[in-house]
Amino acid sequence: MRVLLGVILNVVCSAFALGLGHSVNIKFLRYARNGDVQKLRRAVLEHPIGVIDLDAALAAAAAHSKIHAMAFLIDCGAADLDRALLSAAMRDHVGAVKFLISSDRYVPASNLKEARNLASTTSAINAEWVLVTHSTDK
Repeated sequence: MRVLLGVILNVVCSAFALGLGHSVNIKFLRYARNGDVQKLRRAVLEHPIGVIDLDAALAAAAAHSKIHAMAFLIDCGAADLDRALLSAAMRDHVGAVKFLISSDRYVPASNLKEARNLASTTSAINAEWVLVTHSTDK
């Protein structure tokens, strides 16, 4: 329950950090959520990195299992794979979870225990299974 409250607090804080009225970030999050890599690329080229929140977009893409968008955002500098893992795990998006914890990542997500607990709390059985088997493999 504490993990779920932490995730909710994180999402609310991210929304305030983005500036709810800031249309660039709202559009950027929508592109990430929809997995529209072309529009993401255009937004990254048109706006300075300080204006757009790559980590929030990564979490949004992970929450909707848009793996190509996730890969693009990581290549652009999104670094908060732990938050993205929580977003994917609580929604039972196995593909996104596997992508984020893969040894192919230079620095894979490391909060496996929290993600596993969150997946368990939200009845995301498949994501929980992937996280349990990945933890026991190491």
